[in-house]
Amino acid sequence: MERGYDYIIAGGGCAGLQLALGLVTDALLAPCRVLIVDRAPKAGNDRTWCFWSQHPGLYSGLLCKTWDRLRVSAPGFDRTESIAPYSYGMLRSADFYAYAYAVLADHPQVQFHYGEVEHIREEAGRGVVWVDGVRFEARYVFNSCLGREQLQPREGYASFWQHFKGWWIRAEGPVFDPGTATLMDFRVAQAGGLSFMYVLPLSASEALVEYTVFSPDLLADAQYDEALSKYMDSLLSGSSYAILETEKGVIPMFPLSEARPAAGAVVPIGSLGGAVKPTTGYAFMRIQSDTRGILDCLRRGQAPVRKPATSRFTWYDRLLLHLLQHHKSRGVAIFSSLFRRNPYRLILRFLDEQTLPAQEVRIFSGLPVGLFSRAAVELWAKRFFRRWQLSKGGQPATNPYSP
Repeated sequence: MERGYDYIIAGGGCAGLQLALGLVTDALLAPCRVLIVDRAPKAGNDRTWCFWSQHPGLYSGLLCKTWDRLRVSAPGFDRTESIAPYSYGMLRSADFYAYAYAVLADHPQVQFHYGEVEHIREEAGRGVVWVDGVRFEARYVFNSCLGREQLQPREGYASFWQHFKGWWIRAEGPVFDPGTATLMDFRVAQAGGLSFMYVLPLSASEALVEYTVFSPDLLADAQYDEALSKYMDSLLSGSSYAILETEKGVIPMFPLSEARPAAGAVVPIGSLGGAVKPTTGYAFMRIQSDTRGILDCLRRGQAPVRKPATSRFTWYDRLLLHLLQHHKSRGVAIFSSLFRRNPYRLILRFLDEQTLPAQEVRIFSGLPVGLFSRAAVELWAKRFFRRWQLSKGGQPATNPYSP
């Protein structure tokens, strides 16, 4: 196997394979030599990706289910609403992996190499990767390999997680509305953090049911199972059901410490590149947008620099995360107010960071003003304290508003 390539993709998951597919289907970039390195080939359904969109996308033919209505429930509140012109889609990773491998197999300029990725760095203006002691180099290395040392929040962000366990279940009879996805059902015990159920029906009798928690600490596996079991009993009134598959995941609810550099031969993508929206954990469509930006830069012969997030949306994320960490008992009330007082399609547009300031004023007007004002003051004080310490030549230290 040759050791020099135009591009190396470290990590053959969602972000890496989307980039590889973009490279081979681009008329200008298709002749480039690409190496994908990973620990092992992807096999089976290791995760499920969901997203909303107004138009059919690149992978719409792979979706196993779409919904045109969303439901949000909380104590004293239960609302189902059409999200047109959006639809909410679910893609099983096994289907995406199979599609990507089939497409890439027709392009001999793309090679795979499996083993332990030991080092990724820049040397003399080129990206270098070591896999089981073998050195490979390229003009750019696109890195989506996450290690423990990278799971640190960017300065100024709260540090906690979105963690979940899901059951793919089959009930004895029709219990689900197959046209409605339950985005959040807060009618569960709020122990340890903001907790809710997420229900995606494939049919009247089959669904993915996930117990999701936003908190600094993960739960024991039995705690997820207990919550899922109680919820299923309440849905089915004691009727039996079968668990067909399970899935489990942890998503950092903060931008990771390794942000994309202004220029360089090692380019973070996926979670490392900031593709996960901190307040929601959604990333699939953001990865698509990021991939388009990278391809556009490469066509122009430019360094693939990620467009920075709009500053006000970055502030909104920090504000909500601060509230969820320091005022977690109010989390259900905050989300209930958000969905009670606003059209769901407007909320989706806001989460896509495509709303106008006037629309954002409408969204925020229905939220607890005093609580958000207090959180804003706390964040401002925290930022001021950190800058004051740095101006004195010291290191940021714990203060009353630190996470």
